Amino acid sequence: MASATNRTEMLAKALMRARLDFTLHNARVFARAVIDAPESVLGAKPLRFLPNDTDGDGPVRLVLDEFTQAAERSAPALNPDDGRPSNSDSSWPPVALNDVRPGDLILDQGGDVLGVVVADGQVSVQGTWKPLPEVLHTGGSVNRVDVRHVDPLAELKPGDARACMLAQLLPMFGWEPTSAEAMFLDKILAEDFRIPRGMNSLPALIRWLDTAGEPEARRLREMLRFWITDPSPFAQTKIDIREPKPHASTDTSKTRSMIETLAGSHWGEPILKLWPPQSTKPQVQANDADPLNDYWPDESADVAAIVADAGGVMSLSALFDQLHTALSAASTIVLGALSRGDVSLNPDRTVTLPNRQLKSFETTTNNAQFIAAAQLAREMERLPAPSPHPLPTVSTTLTSWAAFPLGLDATGEPVPYTPAMDGHLLVFGGAGRGKSMLVRGLVRDALATNRWGARHLNSRKDPDAVLDQIRGIHAEIEMRRASPKLHKPELLALDDALWAYFDAAQREELHTLVTELLSTGRKLGLHLVLITLTLDNEERFPPRWLDLCSTVLLTSKPTHDDAVMLMGDDAVQLPPSGWDGSGKMLLVRRSTGVSRPLRAYAQTEKYAGY
Repeated sequence: MASATNRTEMLAKALMRARLDFTLHNARVFARAVIDAPESVLGAKPLRFLPNDTDGDGPVRLVLDEFTQAAERSAPALNPDDGRPSNSDSSWPPVALNDVRPGDLILDQGGDVLGVVVADGQVSVQGTWKPLPEVLHTGGSVNRVDVRHVDPLAELKPGDARACMLAQLLPMFGWEPTSAEAMFLDKILAEDFRIPRGMNSLPALIRWLDTAGEPEARRLREMLRFWITDPSPFAQTKIDIREPKPHASTDTSKTRSMIETLAGSHWGEPILKLWPPQSTKPQVQANDADPLNDYWPDESADVAAIVADAGGVMSLSALFDQLHTALSAASTIVLGALSRGDVSLNPDRTVTLPNRQLKSFETTTNNAQFIAAAQLAREMERLPAPSPHPLPTVSTTLTSWAAFPLGLDATGEPVPYTPAMDGHLLVFGGAGRGKSMLVRGLVRDALATNRWGARHLNSRKDPDAVLDQIRGIHAEIEMRRASPKLHKPELLALDDALWAYFDAAQREELHTLVTELLSTGRKLGLHLVLITLTLDNEERFPPRWLDLCSTVLLTSKPTHDDAVMLMGDDAVQLPPSGWDGSGKMLLVRRSTGVSRPLRAYAQTEKYAGY
């Protein structure tokens, strides 16, 4: 029989592969308890079902090296001439159009790669995105490449391999595209990074990760081992692989990995699952000597309450100490809390309470929306430093299509507001985010064209004067309707802070006048810019006004509820990060769902007025 030390190490290594939260010490403690437990406590011990040595009755010493598994899984080398598998055995199976998934390849009739599916309905073709129907129209077909069975780094050209792996690994690992780990993965998959370092296959990439010192490298190394090179059966697969799973083999002549042995059925008998916990506890008599009593999870432990008492954040080790139980049981308790969403585990091994304001629109499972949000976040991160507002100029374009610059995008191109196309504009965001300053720039630019009228109602101490101006603008509706060519288009900016000085009757009249201006003013050349910092107060900003605004300028990241009100189903595409910094904004065209990040112009003293 194999020595106790060997058995402990074998089971400990298997546990560490199956459970990322297990440290070596943690796994050894649990393995020792399992091995030493009496049959009445744990009748079906995992070691009982290990394949036997042909020369004796001890468990076979299995190779626990994922390099071997990864190398066996790797497909033949790429033919450098055409970018196709070097033999027919490696051909990628075709799939139906209704089963297209991220990471699939689009091949032409000759077998060359036309592009890689990166999102629902989108294909990456030489670094640019094209609609899937457009690519298929050229005669392409969809073929399946599963990163868990094929090595894209060895099979595909560098650009296609990068797109294929990113499209599959990010949702598989559950990583936000803007997280440090995702950025690190994107960096090392780039051709100019991995090719000079000899990372031409998955085993080579893993060996490089073993020597890299970055924390992201260690995290990526563990995730690759957990999902791909030695996948754990206890983890829920995030990508639906619809091919039928093979039945557990009862042929003891074939050597299987430790994880396969623990997870499957050997000699026709079920294996005790370590995770998730079984619905019933072992039947133990009161007088039994049970070494596992201290290891069974205390299901009454409230992890979220412990973290809340610590101020909402605490280290993972401190949380284990607070649970007052063995590490194996504490790991099970914490994993349960993580799976329910009660708490969140961060890359720095701190446990925090989830932010209730950041809900499903930041963790969408729709891959197209997931990638769109990631792209917007990257653009927000790359926005240039604030630049001075350009000098206003006299318009030389058609009056009806005048465009007023709001700021610069990530490439340095101006992002304009075109009233005739964009409709009424709502400027929404927190206090101190530059809403009023930006609107003053819009009004100044409109006046500088000599073809537009513009005014910014900002007299907060005289409600009657404000109402008189709005009544006068409202009276122009009939005159403009009768003689539209005799009147300039006009930009009218209203700040909801004015309404604080209105009584109930004045506020009711104001709501009626502004609603009619929003409903009929656009086609008559009256364009409104509304400024607000809240959508929850109907007296300050009635919901009907929001329905009549076609474009929204977000000057700060909204809460989930505000995002849904402003963007509807497109709220899931809101960039999860990149908002920090002066003047970072997002222009959202509600009718099309198109969003453009921008850095607003800085208003200099010389051109602050109008």
